[in-house]
Parts: sequence; structure tokens; C-alpha cells
Amino acid sequence: KERAIFVFGPFLEKYSYSFPESWGEVRPPLNSRLQFRVLGFLRRINQKYFKKYMKKDSLKDTIYGEIQRNKL
Repeated sequence: KERAIFVFGPFLEKYSYSFPESWGEVRPPLNSRLQFRVLGFLRRINQKYFKKYMKKDSLKDTIYGEIQRNKL
């Protein structure tokens, strides 16, 4: 239970979910919430500035390939 609270607590708190009522009053530790926010911030920076997305289109004459080409 302690590990589940540490790992999932901040996420559930962010989206207004809760653990089962049988667990009682659950509040994630401060270091868990801090880690969640810092890593989330770093994840957004990575996705925005460093992550490489494939520029490759799907096969020509396929439905998905045509959808990709029509967007361009």
C-alpha cells in the first residue's frame, strides 16, 4: 500500500481520483508530490525540445498514407 500511495498518489490527486475507502485517509508524501511535479516538468521539456518524431509517411496508396499526405 505504501508504494502504491507513493507512486500513484500524486497522479490520482491531480485528477481528483481517490484510493479505495477501505484504505482510510490517504495523502501522498511531500517528496512523492515533488518528484511527480519535477519529473512532469522535465518530461514536457523533453517532448517539446528534444524528442525526435518520425517524418516518414505511410505507404503510398493506403488509406492512412493518403490521410497523412492530405494534411501536408
